[in-house]
Amino acid sequence: MKIGDVVSVHDESLPRAKWRMGVVHELINGVNKKMRRAVIHIADKGKSSYLRRPLQRLFPLEILDDVEKEPKSITEDVTSVNKGKPEPVQAEPKEMLSRPRGGSSSRR
Repeated sequence: MKIGDVVSVHDESLPRAKWRMGVVHELINGVNKKMRRAVIHIADKGKSSYLRRPLQRLFPLEILDDVEKEPKSITEDVTSVNKGKPEPVQAEPKEMLSRPRGGSSSRR
């Protein structure tokens, strides 16, 4: 866990879907110099506050903050793979074929 991570804060009195979310503001080391606790910045109903929670009660969410790692668009990723090759041409959509609608005469 690192500063700036978005986390879900465990609360035994609430179901998991209602746990508060926050951002790690500060990490606190224990006497043995290992990270044990964190200060979490949360905004709850328009009010901003800070909580101290043990790391065991924090669940990091998998959110990318570094956009450089992922391609900016799907076409950019495809074009980087297809360098030197011609772009594929998309076919024009065909007109919808009408199928016969009939009453009892079409059923046999």
